Amino acid sequence: MTVIEDNICEDSSTPVSVPGLSTGVVAIAAGYGHTCALTATGAVRCWGLNWHGQLGDGTTTSRSVPVPVSGLSSGVVAIATGDYYSCALTIAGAVKCWGWNLYGQLGDGTLQDRHSPVSVSGLSSGVSAISSAALHSCALTRAHGVKCWGKISDGSSGGIVGSTPKDFGTFTGLVAIDAGNSRACALKGDGALLCLKLGQGGVPIAEPIYTRGVVASAGGSACVSMASGAVTCRLTCCNMPKLPSVTALVRARASLLVNSLGVGTHTLRATYSGDAAHSQSSGSRAQTIVP
Repeated sequence: MTVIEDNICEDSSTPVSVPGLSTGVVAIAAGYGHTCALTATGAVRCWGLNWHGQLGDGTTTSRSVPVPVSGLSSGVVAIATGDYYSCALTIAGAVKCWGWNLYGQLGDGTLQDRHSPVSVSGLSSGVSAISSAALHSCALTRAHGVKCWGKISDGSSGGIVGSTPKDFGTFTGLVAIDAGNSRACALKGDGALLCLKLGQGGVPIAEPIYTRGVVASAGGSACVSMASGAVTCRLTCCNMPKLPSVTALVRARASLLVNSLGVGTHTLRATYSGDAAHSQSSGSRAQTIVP
């Protein structure tokens, strides 16, 4: 049995429903003892351990049911969690983090824990994706740059990056970011994978891990999914068998101003031409403008 402060929670060997989240969830992220969910309305709710304020509700009280994150009742498009801290990306391209901050993993220029979201320094706009590891987070900018903050272990000096985002470089064609404990990896649209780490003297360096064929990376390239359907991991296992069928659903969200449309029903269409790692796709929906 696991005890969360004054709330007694029983372990379960089968899935159980999370109270209040039976519908409308579009993404989840699990940290060390806590979990957060992103709803279709752009709200964030978290539950579990809250020793450092990682639930973001303004307290350090652990919760056995989801609680709203302060100030994030709408407008969030992505979430990420690390050890005892959490981060969110807003529709405006801003990054906010909360929780444990011993190594600057909240990116606000301090080492002070925060019990509710604070803005990451210099990232008030222009971010397209975020990813968090145990003690650091990284952001992919719309200009295809990578910025990281917190602590990245380089195997020798401990690799402190800092309490504000550090520029790891700009690379053409980046579409995704993946933070691992000792590095960060960036995926390009053509299926190439670059891994970024701290070199001699803490200088960021980029290493090409794959030149093509990658469709997804996890754990800082600890495991990658290939376009062929194979999954390759670099830890205790190598070259896992090719999966018989692999389908990846990529959820994207964009804003569209419709104030120039007249009253009535209009058809909104979106198309994606595809690239080396992703197929062409399209979709449409009806939008009614009322007086």
